[in-house]
Amino acid sequence: ISIAAKKMWANARKNDKEKYYRMINSAKYKTFEINGIKMNSIEYQIAFILNELKLNWEYEKIFEHKKVGYLPDFTLENNKLIIEAYGDFWHANPSMFSEYDTTHKKRTVMQVWEYDKKKKIFFENLGYKFIFFWENDIKSNIKIIKEVIQNETKQLS
Repeated sequence: ISIAAKKMWANARKNDKEKYYRMINSAKYKTFEINGIKMNSIEYQIAFILNELKLNWEYEKIFEHKKVGYLPDFTLENNKLIIEAYGDFWHANPSMFSEYDTTHKKRTVMQVWEYDKKKKIFFENLGYKFIFFWENDIKSNIKIIKEVIQNETKQLS
């Protein structure tokens, strides 16, 4: 584990209990492994595609600015591309949730969507293209996901 990751975990444990518990809970779902990295099933499918396309990627690279920190699922530095695998429940897929629903930790769907929007803007302001795929699409349309990634990396090469 990197020094930066250790600092982030220690900081969350000390200063942001909600974030710390989210981090712990998400770690227990990381039961798939690729390139020696543990990840969840939908992240694994994206990583498999990235390897198949022979793209250089980094998993959960830490980005910090002031008091804001993000760990995108995949960073393709050579392509200035961020790829996120959004779990339908964790990110409140609009095809399954209304804006008035609540999700995990009693957060409203609107709060989840607002957080994800801020994250997207954060990366775009750093000059990255930001794309995400919903869990149900990853599970049912993996060929299309591969085509999208292939097209995005060709455009940005």
